[in-house]
Amino acid sequence: MLAGVSDGIPLDLPFKGGRDYLHGTDLFQSLVDVTGARGPLALRIRRMMRTGVRAVACDDAARLKRAAAQFRFEEEGVVRRLAVEEDGRAVLGRTEYDEDGITEKARFGSGFVELEPPAGHSWIERVVSHHKQLVRREVAPVAWLFTGIELERWPVGDDPLRIELAQKLGTRTARSDIRHAGQVVGRITFTVRQ
Repeated sequence: MLAGVSDGIPLDLPFKGGRDYLHGTDLFQSLVDVTGARGPLALRIRRMMRTGVRAVACDDAARLKRAAAQFRFEEEGVVRRLAVEEDGRAVLGRTEYDEDGITEKARFGSGFVELEPPAGHSWIERVVSHHKQLVRREVAPVAWLFTGIELERWPVGDDPLRIELAQKLGTRTARSDIRHAGQVVGRITFTVRQ
């Protein structure tokens, strides 16, 4: 994985849509690609990142706490942790992102949203965009940010996904269960943008 790379691995992520910060979906996908993680895994985003970032293998609790994000995953039964740190490099490039288009065929109900099998977007883009629409409807119609995800296992197959609102902490934080084929496979967290 990242063994022998003392200064970490640069993650070359573009800005997405009109955002001036790196998008959590790109960060998540890049970390999964670098590590090969398929669960259990967790990403916690502590703050917006506006410069290039690198993933550094780290077991130092203080460094992990200072990091812009942290990623935890299992590799051959061993828990590994990465600190995601801004490194000051310029962010090169920008990709289009039609977040509303991703959710246009979603089925919303009281406290849940159901997603159809993938169609042109990554798994994480679909989950994040649908969860954002769910919390806008169920909690507050404000600017929400993706701040964390935990997966026990990677959803495999074309069964629909369902996201169910599980916890509201006032009107500032929302957590939801991610279900695949009727089973909870993870949890996603959003926080109101400050």
